[in-house]
Amino acid sequence: KEKYSERPNRYLMKHHYLSPKIIEKRINITENKKTLKEYLDDRLFVESWQSAMIVTTFVQFLHTVFGYKNRFLKKFHNIINSIVILDEVQNIDPNYHRLIQKAFKVLGNVFNTYFLQITATQPNMFDKTNLIEIVNSDYYMKNDVFNRVKLNINSKHQELEDFANKFCDSFSDDNCLLVMNTKKFATNLFYKIQKNLTDYQHFCLTTNLTPFHRNKKIKEIRKLLDLHKKVIVVSTQLIEAGVDLSFKNVYRDFGPIDSIIQVAGRCNRSGELGILGGNFNLINLSNSRIYSKALIQYSEEILKNEKYSSIDFIALSEKYFNQFTFSLKSKMIIRAIKEMNYNRKVNNQIPVSDFKLIPDDPRKNIYILHTEEADKQMRELIENKRKLKFVDNKKERNEIIIEIEKLKHKLIRFQISVYQQELNVYNDLLEPENELAIDKNFTYIFISYDNQKEYVYDENVGFLKEPKKNISSTIMI
Repeated sequence: KEKYSERPNRYLMKHHYLSPKIIEKRINITENKKTLKEYLDDRLFVESWQSAMIVTTFVQFLHTVFGYKNRFLKKFHNIINSIVILDEVQNIDPNYHRLIQKAFKVLGNVFNTYFLQITATQPNMFDKTNLIEIVNSDYYMKNDVFNRVKLNINSKHQELEDFANKFCDSFSDDNCLLVMNTKKFATNLFYKIQKNLTDYQHFCLTTNLTPFHRNKKIKEIRKLLDLHKKVIVVSTQLIEAGVDLSFKNVYRDFGPIDSIIQVAGRCNRSGELGILGGNFNLINLSNSRIYSKALIQYSEEILKNEKYSSIDFIALSEKYFNQFTFSLKSKMIIRAIKEMNYNRKVNNQIPVSDFKLIPDDPRKNIYILHTEEADKQMRELIENKRKLKFVDNKKERNEIIIEIEKLKHKLIRFQISVYQQELNVYNDLLEPENELAIDKNFTYIFISYDNQKEYVYDENVGFLKEPKKNISSTIMI
């Protein structure tokens, strides 16, 4: 414990886009007086995974295994002789299951790497001849102690308005979570519930909220639930994994079975309501277009009964994942890897450079500066970028660069992604991109604190597709 407190990053480290690339308590270095070299050494330490335990993302891990860029590959050697714990692997695109199976087998057999799955919905991704079951999942998943949730399926199509009216007229329990497939449905349902069920505290969780704002809301929800307050939360799929909240009642629009089971994990999560104490209702609002037709069809074919419980989930999950036969994309990448094809366009191959765990996003990143501190930090960042052009002194330049990097990290919490057509209505509020886009690795499109408050951002639902009021010819810059 003493050694950990002295140098914590030697033992445990986070690496993802929101985590700072700074090493805590470096020997003989004062945090606020680091030189540029010391800052860059910190970043290399983090990005090359020079720690006993790393908490990271699938993007960082799999783009290192299958990637070709130096910023990923410089940590590959630290995957060797390691134990890799995979959480929520069902979120990986089924098109890559065969590719991952092949790669992990090589990592295991040749590089002494072990893989441990700890998700509730286990995809059929690994070679079963090499699997060792450390925990008897059947025993736990089918034991009454873990039989926490009753699942009721209403497959009859409903319009959102009709469902919202019925819910507002009939719901009277302590708390509820409602998970919609799109931000539009979630927002509309939230407004309806907020207007009609006034005895509750209401929350809407979507990616229209900045990460900074969303995390604050999740903490507030958890506190209210712990205090047994009356709470209703409307959310999108973002709540499916990594959000430690527990509700007595859950409603979910129809989706793939793995998503359904993941949402069930937010219902009577700790068994605090006893056996079958959680009420989970699957509804059909015919708004599942965000998922592939094949996944929805698989799910519909498997969910034939009107009622299930937690002990049925493991069998449903196995049936679901056993239907996956997606292998073409994996085979084409495997061929490219075997021929060391990194970027050539060849028939029956997908070059390594085209591997993307998350497809390219057509949306644009924008910073919603919904705190005065964030607005101040953005102004400081831009001023520092401009100063850098005119400073020749090496020491001064290095100090400015360090400050810029720190400000970038602070501001990333206020970034969201929106489609261009959603931005068009706010064109008069956007700072001129041609003036501010002075760093290819950081986009400076943002809306000021005053303008977001006046027109763009709502404390309940986040970014608004339509402004709060007509945008006047005089705007605040």
